Amino acid sequence: MEQTARAIIESIPDQVVRAVIAAEAEGGSGEEGGFTDALFAEFTAAQAAAVRRAIELLKERAG
Repeated sequence: MEQTARAIIESIPDQVVRAVIAAEAEGGSGEEGGFTDALFAEFTAAQAAAVRRAIELLKERAG
């Protein structure tokens, strides 16, 4: 799962990371609820875990 998460974030340009982090700081959708729950419901447990980890890694990269 860690390898998949890292592969996801390595494919995202720095400019996109900054834009996503800025949008979240302005009151983005948050980590749970609504769209996020619907999106993760479409994934297997392992896929959802990899995407959640990728989000954590993106926050670390932007921070």
